[in-house]
Amino acid sequence: MRVSHVVLAGWLVAILPFGASAGWADTQGASKVADAWIGHDASELLMQWPVDRGFTQTELQDGKTAYEYTFGAEAYHATGSTSSLGPGPGPGGVLQTTSYYDYWVPAVTYCVVVFFANKDGIIDDYKFNGEKCRPYMGGWGKPKNK
Repeated sequence: MRVSHVVLAGWLVAILPFGASAGWADTQGASKVADAWIGHDASELLMQWPVDRGFTQTELQDGKTAYEYTFGAEAYHATGSTSSLGPGPGPGGVLQTTSYYDYWVPAVTYCVVVFFANKDGIIDDYKFNGEKCRPYMGGWGKPKNK
């Protein structure tokens, strides 16, 4: 039994760095995109990143403006039915059963990104949190204008 524990412990140690690097890589990719926006006018961000949903703009007491993006899946109501055919009573009989479903799927947030712009509208800071920031931030990208 001790041999199997040693093998298992060695296997866990071998895979742990890979799990840690996946989260680290996601953070690094998201940081590179966010870093690229530092020094750019917030109007560029608003033209390039989506503002039609999951976006809020807040004027802060210190004169800065916070531009918050929330990426994820919106809540929805799912309904539908499934049918199946099978052998029914009697010779050659067919039985059809239909099941109906109706359920609520809650919203899921994958990433929240907040860019902060100073009084002149220049982005000077950011914060982000989430498990899947890199795909969203990478998808909307770095500034197009240099």
